[in-house]
Amino acid sequence: MSRPAAVGEIADRLARRHVGGVVGVLDLSSGEQKILARGSTGRADGSAVTANTFFEIGSITKTFTALVLATMVESGRVRLDTPVRDLLPGVAVPARDGAQITLEHLARHTSGLPRSPQPFARDLWIAVIQQANPYTMDEEAVLAGLGEIRLRRRPGDGHGAYSNLGAGLLGIALRRAAEAGSYQELVSDAVLRPLGLSDTAVRLAPEQQARLAQGHGRRRRPVDAWYLDGLAGAGALRSTAPDLLRYLRAQAEPDATGLGGAIRLTHRLREPARRHTFGLGWMRTQLPTGDMWWHNGGTGGFRSFAGFSTDQRRVAAVLVNDHRGPEAAGFELISGRRRGR
Repeated sequence: MSRPAAVGEIADRLARRHVGGVVGVLDLSSGEQKILARGSTGRADGSAVTANTFFEIGSITKTFTALVLATMVESGRVRLDTPVRDLLPGVAVPARDGAQITLEHLARHTSGLPRSPQPFARDLWIAVIQQANPYTMDEEAVLAGLGEIRLRRRPGDGHGAYSNLGAGLLGIALRRAAEAGSYQELVSDAVLRPLGLSDTAVRLAPEQQARLAQGHGRRRRPVDAWYLDGLAGAGALRSTAPDLLRYLRAQAEPDATGLGGAIRLTHRLREPARRHTFGLGWMRTQLPTGDMWWHNGGTGGFRSFAGFSTDQRRVAAVLVNDHRGPEAAGFELISGRRRGR
């Protein structure tokens, strides 16, 4: 592990940039875990951030959705090459050049779908200028809009183009295939309960809600919480640093869990020779210190990072309650090097 003082230095550096945040790192060789909290929750009671404070984790949710897919593949309920339209009868799922979008395309961001159901400029205006949630549509609205979309490329072609719409659509398709009542039920049954993640959820229980930080946008202005009902699979989860470290440990040591086969499936790379590429849900980046698997997340008032390296035998999570990304701290916690060096 980074020497203890170094972890503290990273946390202190983070505190100077953010309203509040939590840094968590686990050394898989020694079992040593360190979680440091700094700054304010921003809540009206003036409370400080603690190790068990909840944060919106945004797009880190995509890795959970991909793991749900992998568990359903392992159980035989779906295949990676199952066309999405087979799970959504009556929905006009777009295709191009004779190729249908599959579940794997959605998980690897190779579907050809745009980043968002709406023009990205509109999303940016609502999120940054109005400081509101641009993803307020429900599932039916998301599905109804698919018929108006023309794919940018043939599904499966190219290196991938990141799509919140694709990940959200994956969550909808899997929920319906599993006959789950909600995304929360889907991810709880497939991932959260099997891995013992009791502090990760879409909608928080009252005791958990009391531990949720207030999010902040530009100029540290408080912003409303984001709920992504229609695109839940893309970014609806909230979590804590201890739960994320437990989740990341399962990713790095899959055989120690009951989901080993499914976890390994999410780590299967389409283009392993590329320095930066996608698994299922996860991004893999080759660094001088070894491969790092990671994902970041961002909502209106929160930013997050989760990553692990089996080469470094280290996992790390960084959570903050404002709009400035903590990725550099996450990279440094895992690799021991400043990002870009």
